Amino acid sequence: MTLSVLILNQSVTLQPFESIERTSCYEQIFQLRLLIIALFVAVGSALFAQGTTTTIVRGRVVDAATEEAMPYVSLKFDGTNLGVVSDINGNFYIETNEKITALTVSLIGYNTLHFKVSPGRNTELSIRLEESGGNLKEVVVKSGKYRNKNNPAVELIQKAIDHKEKNRKESFDYYDFEKYEKVQFALNNVTDKMRGNFLFKKIQFIFDNVDTNKVSGDVSLPFFLRETLSDVYYRKSPQSQKEYIRGERNSTLPGYLDNQGLSSGIENMYQDIDFYDNSINLVTVDFVSPLSPISPTLYRFYILDTVKIMGTPCAHMYFAPRQKSDLGFMGYLWIALDTTYALRKIEVGIPKDINLNWVNEMQINQEFDWVETPGAGRGLMLSKDEIFMDFGLTKSANARSLLGRKITSYTKYRLNEFLPDSLFQTKVNQFRDEDAEVRPEAFWAENRHDTLSVRERGIYKMVDSLNNYRPFRRFMGTVKFIFEGYTPVGGFDIGPANTFYSFNPVEGFRGRLVVVPTRSFPNT
Repeated sequence: MTLSVLILNQSVTLQPFESIERTSCYEQIFQLRLLIIALFVAVGSALFAQGTTTTIVRGRVVDAATEEAMPYVSLKFDGTNLGVVSDINGNFYIETNEKITALTVSLIGYNTLHFKVSPGRNTELSIRLEESGGNLKEVVVKSGKYRNKNNPAVELIQKAIDHKEKNRKESFDYYDFEKYEKVQFALNNVTDKMRGNFLFKKIQFIFDNVDTNKVSGDVSLPFFLRETLSDVYYRKSPQSQKEYIRGERNSTLPGYLDNQGLSSGIENMYQDIDFYDNSINLVTVDFVSPLSPISPTLYRFYILDTVKIMGTPCAHMYFAPRQKSDLGFMGYLWIALDTTYALRKIEVGIPKDINLNWVNEMQINQEFDWVETPGAGRGLMLSKDEIFMDFGLTKSANARSLLGRKITSYTKYRLNEFLPDSLFQTKVNQFRDEDAEVRPEAFWAENRHDTLSVRERGIYKMVDSLNNYRPFRRFMGTVKFIFEGYTPVGGFDIGPANTFYSFNPVEGFRGRLVVVPTRSFPNT
């Protein structure tokens, strides 16, 4: 009898005892040792697998009365600090390796629900929340109606409003910092039917980088990535801010897309957001900030609990517009419970009933950290900013849409250090280094605030592959010719295409070919 054991992908065969005379004693002892090791590995792996079983709960939350999706509902595994909130469509996904047995679902103004959970299993829930008839915790409610008077949440947000001029970064005479920005676009709801389309038959490699949303199950195809590294300078009097772009990198198709025009479009779409402003412009629409003086008349505020952020006690608050159609945000914010009453963190979205120029969903997250320049000043400055948008012609769950995400990080702050007037003499507020768009990979490896993920690196690889694929270049050339009307041939442009053919009853068919010296296109 021969015994074979697989150890670290290597097969070891133990000879039968009858053959011990033909095999050295040392070799047999070595093989027995390998067998013992294999048994320990097998038993240890089984025990480890039992101890790290993953429990997954996913599903959707709706209003029991209206059947409408409920965003920002809190879902938390009992006995742990692990929790999530439902997205704008009411969907949620939560997982853990800890041994848990129950899930609590809660939202201000609704009855709290508890669900039993089977550890180690994948559970899907359909949750219906009913409005509660009782009083809301930490808010004085009369006749079941929300009121600002004697409301601790409103009193706290009013203190944050009163102190915001001291807390905002513009309170300093000077500041400067380094900003790293990463913008990504992806095509959402990529189906098997789309993958099988004849247009993609020979470029299936573009689907190697697809991403599946754990919450909704939608499959998206990333196709664009832009990285920007810049220095930002601010002077209070006379007020001026300049941004000097040291590096910019786009995963575009040279010769077919206008990089400068694309960058301008991104800037218009994703403008910087400052919640200390009274109004916030997004996609050409002005929203009322939760820290605006008029916010208590527009929003409902609730104190959920108290948490610590970097050692500072903060009030964790929920807020939402009084009317669903009001141009306001909804979500969570954290206000410091010290003498600053500063905004430490905020996570917001927009109500689903708002019609926002083809934007189906929006999510904005910001975090603030203390920054100190010895002998110059100390303040809470923005450390991370993330904006997510889902663009689509319709709000149908099955419709294809465009997902956009911008992640910005801020480092190397200097506060109240004098900046020379020469930095602010340019007429434009944003200008580029002449080598910004040709920085080598070593520059980005050294200066990125974080490393690119596997999928982000895959975007650059995919675009490079497309640029080297001749049939794709011919296809894009044809598309460009149709839309622009000209195509370059041997140093000349032939076109416009709409004049190649004409017909009238008198002269019949008339053909014409126009050749002009090649025009200069940006980034071609």
